Amino acid sequence: MSSDPAIGTEPGSAGVPVRRERIPREDLRAHEAADAAWLCGLLQAGDSFFPTGSYAHSFGLEGLVQAGVVHDAATLRAHLLQAALPALRHTELPLAAHAWRALGAPDWVALRELSELSSALRTAREARGASENIGRQRAELAARLRPSPVADEYLRRAREEGWPFSSPLVLPDAFIEHAKPEKM
Repeated sequence: MSSDPAIGTEPGSAGVPVRRERIPREDLRAHEAADAAWLCGLLQAGDSFFPTGSYAHSFGLEGLVQAGVVHDAATLRAHLLQAALPALRHTELPLAAHAWRALGAPDWVALRELSELSSALRTAREARGASENIGRQRAELAARLRPSPVADEYLRRAREEGWPFSSPLVLPDAFIEHAKPEKM
C-alpha cells in the first residue's frame, strides 16, 4: 500500500487502492480540535474518578476478563463490537434521543415512560442498579453544577413518583439547553 495518506482502500473494493480527496491542512486541524474536545468530554464523563463516570461499573467486562473470555485486544474488540456497540445502537442511544426530545417539551409523561422502559430493558438486577446509580448521580451533579429548572423538576418528579433514574435519560446538556422559562 502507498504511504501517501490520500491513497487507501475503500470498503468493498477488494483491497484495490483508491485515490481519496485531500483535506486542506487547516480544515484538518479544525476537525482534529473538535474531535479532541469531544473526546475529552467523553473521557471525563466515562472516567470512574468522575462522580458519574459511566464506566465506574464495568457492566460485566471484569467478569469476562476473569473468565478468560476477554484476554487480549482482539477479544476486547470482539466484545465491544458484539455486545457493547449493539447495546448502544439499539438501546442507549435511542433512549437518549427520545429523552432529549421529551426534555425539550418538557414531556414529563414521556420521560417517566422512558425511565421505566430503560429500567425494564436491563434484565439483570446489577445492570439496572448500576444504571440507576449512575443516572441519579449524574442528575444530581448536573443540577448542582449548572442550576436548571428542568433538572430540578426532573429530580423532583423522579424522586416523588419513584421513577428509575436511568443513565441514558439523564442528559446534563439537555437540562441546560432546554431550561427556558417559557417551557416550564
